[in-house]
Amino acid sequence: MRGVAAALGAVLALAAGPAGAAGRPITLEAALARAYQTHPDLAGADVKVAKGRLAIADLETQRYSLTARLDAGGAAGVSRIAPVTLAATGTFANTASAATPSAYPSLGGTLEFRLPLWDGGKTPEGLRALNAEQEALLAEREGTRRALTLEVIKAFWALRQADLAVEIESEAERQVHRTFEQAKVARALGRQTQNDVDAAEANWWAAQAKLEAARAAVGPARGAFAALLGEDGYVPAGEPPANPAAPGPVPSGAALSEALSARPDIRAARSRVAAAEAAVAAAAGDFWPQLAFSSRYQHGNSFVDPRSGSRNPGLGELSGEWDAQLSATYNLFDLGKTSRAVDRAREDLRAARASLEKLERQARAAIEAAAHQARLAATRVSLLARTRDLAGRNYQWVQTRKEQGFALAIQVDDALAKKTIGEHEYLKARIDYVLQMAELKAALGDL
Repeated sequence: MRGVAAALGAVLALAAGPAGAAGRPITLEAALARAYQTHPDLAGADVKVAKGRLAIADLETQRYSLTARLDAGGAAGVSRIAPVTLAATGTFANTASAATPSAYPSLGGTLEFRLPLWDGGKTPEGLRALNAEQEALLAEREGTRRALTLEVIKAFWALRQADLAVEIESEAERQVHRTFEQAKVARALGRQTQNDVDAAEANWWAAQAKLEAARAAVGPARGAFAALLGEDGYVPAGEPPANPAAPGPVPSGAALSEALSARPDIRAARSRVAAAEAAVAAAAGDFWPQLAFSSRYQHGNSFVDPRSGSRNPGLGELSGEWDAQLSATYNLFDLGKTSRAVDRAREDLRAARASLEKLERQARAAIEAAAHQARLAATRVSLLARTRDLAGRNYQWVQTRKEQGFALAIQVDDALAKKTIGEHEYLKARIDYVLQMAELKAALGDL
């Protein structure tokens, strides 16, 4: 693999795209940090959490209310007064009447404070439901982050595998081309036939086709990786583990319960069950009397004098009064509206419990399957490492035999093809192990 290391820079430049477009190396940890900062899914989850906090604040402020009101009004009119005079003859005489406009304004203000004392538990249970829903939203945000983590890990190693595949195929193409050139020299010396040369050339063209296919696979992998990071031009840096350790046994009993509790989707489902339970209690609040205390202070005037009943041709005297009252209301009959609301809340609770049970069953199955796949991936790495080493030694032996004149070029190419396949399978197994371990951690709620 010395040739592979020497060709790394040139191959990565080819895989990155157009000539001169240098890729920026990025580690998996840095890629995750960038995805957390820029991905819109997390921004959407943050918006939901913020709206949940506002809903809680809205319900908390409904416990108390202090309102102020200002009223302005009045009346206006026109009065006619006819002067009366007594004539010398003893008769009355009327003179022309005069119109007199009048205005009677009023101004008043009211300040009222209201405190619900008991609403059948609707407000506290409603707050409990909203707080539980907020916990569910926070758990869902964590679930979104972990799902994004798994996507970035897969895209990171998919692109890394595509880049490494280009390296492997590039080295194989160079070696096949060298064999082709050696076959032409041997043909000129009369050591090999034209058929041997044609077979070596055909292998070279096939190697070039494989190299182009490997390069073509880099583009989609790079696009998927860039979509998660929000920026193109990054080249994954890092190597999958060469000697992976098999995962431990599948947790059971208390360990399994702890693992389930760590999963964001399970936490969100449990919080929604709690919210549904509180919603049932809140819906039943209308079965109880509603008690409230209120206090009000009014200050202002009236265009009618309450003492004389006459109108005040101005703002008159300002006066104020204060009162307090304790009120109780009870819903005697609502055509079953409250009962139906409680029934709907109970059905929602049943649905939430069923959803939780389904998620827990699926989680147990996912943990078992992920642990099995991770153990299988670790075994495949160790087995394919031996296959790769044997194929490499066989290629070196055939190459030596050819140099000694005991093997043909076509035999060398066949050995090289097996060696290349072994390297591809070994690389794929190493990356598959990384991905299966990530799936297992996600299933255990530990990603």
